[in-house]
Amino acid sequence: ITTRPPETLVAKQGQNLKIPCIATGFPEPVIAWSHDGKPRYSTDIGTMTLESVQFNDRGTYTCQAKNFIGSARITFKLISIFAVIPRFVQPPPVYLPGYIGWETTLTCDIFGFPPPHIEWTRALQQIHSGRTRQAGRRLIIKKTEQQDRGPYMCTGTNKLGSVFALIVLTVYPVVPPTITKSPPPVVTVQRRGATLQLTCAAQGSPTPTIEWSKDGRLISTNDSRSEANTREGSLVMPYFQPEDQGDYKCFFRNF
Repeated sequence: ITTRPPETLVAKQGQNLKIPCIATGFPEPVIAWSHDGKPRYSTDIGTMTLESVQFNDRGTYTCQAKNFIGSARITFKLISIFAVIPRFVQPPPVYLPGYIGWETTLTCDIFGFPPPHIEWTRALQQIHSGRTRQAGRRLIIKKTEQQDRGPYMCTGTNKLGSVFALIVLTVYPVVPPTITKSPPPVVTVQRRGATLQLTCAAQGSPTPTIEWSKDGRLISTNDSRSEANTREGSLVMPYFQPEDQGDYKCFFRNF
């Protein structure tokens, strides 16, 4: 074998890859390729072409040159022939809220192969705060303070390229929920089968979420007899029945 491929090859996904294996001899040898021990194809030319390389093309390849007098072979391992320029699995939000005293997590979900190196910077400088640590694709700020507000940049880099995103952290004080709207103490339903809607509202920071209970038991959001809207704060019973009578309560939380 006079021309052989390198020990390792790297190719982008979808790329056409030519792998040379040329042999001389008399009579002219036939070249046979195998992939992970399975025959790939035979050729007189000696160069194997992989069209539109995919992840499952990785593995060990063997090139064997043979005529009726003898044979020669080389085996080489393709450590990876799958490479992807870094890209976001899901772009991070441009604006992210944080709350004083709470833990804040900034996330950059970046995919690539080889796996990209993720770096976080603030004002183009590395972050050295003792309350901040990087855990893979996440930047975690413990006990967030007002001084933590501002732009952060995450960058994912491998040998094919890089991608980056800017996340602006806005820091708010924590304000416990205050109920601003509630149903009257007693609600009367005039007839069976009528639609009843109870509404509660509250304000706070972060925005509070609502839960409803009937006779001390939480009402599930997928309850078959009622529809609880946690965003609007309403509880709707489209076909009120006598068994729906009871003591209803709404309560809010933002922690």
